[in-house]
Amino acid sequence: MPTSPLPRIASFLPVSRSWVPAACCALCLSCGRAELERARADCDAGEAAACRELGELRLKGVGGPKSRKDGREAFERACDLGDGAACGMAGSLVYARRDDEARRRLRRGCDLDHPRSCTTWAWMLLHGEGGGADPAAARAAFDKACDGGEAAACVFAALAIRDDSSVDERDTARERDVRLRRACDLGDARSCDQGGRE
Repeated sequence: MPTSPLPRIASFLPVSRSWVPAACCALCLSCGRAELERARADCDAGEAAACRELGELRLKGVGGPKSRKDGREAFERACDLGDGAACGMAGSLVYARRDDEARRRLRRGCDLDHPRSCTTWAWMLLHGEGGGADPAAARAAFDKACDGGEAAACVFAALAIRDDSSVDERDTARERDVRLRRACDLGDARSCDQGGRE
């Protein structure tokens, strides 16, 4: 009966294995620094995706210390270069302030067809965060996000349709059901229970 090779292999390992994590960490840190420098150089060259990656690396602390400020600045640069996802990330980092900057970044992300940016921007519009309330614009942004695959936006769009007094009641029910069906198809189980399934 063959014996397991594990005891024989383990016997070759040093008694103290503390060198393993230290060696791995040094290797990871070195790779992280190289990744950070590459992203920084590509971002400086005007590559939007590299700027977004740089923002993610700075937020996570890969290749250097964590920096929310540096991460946000990299996302803003990527947003200015046309990366919708980065606009959403930049907006979400300042969303807690509920100010015009968050609203502006999220709108830019929505204009660049980033569904999650549309959802958050619509929420701000609906509730007047960072500026005046605009329910009609909020509904349009929720619809765009829903069409882009955001289940939560489909639910919010259905609620906005329900609350819109300018639409005929029969049309309201039909439009609402279309949005709930879309949310259900995108995996929102509650929508399936609320009329999203025939």
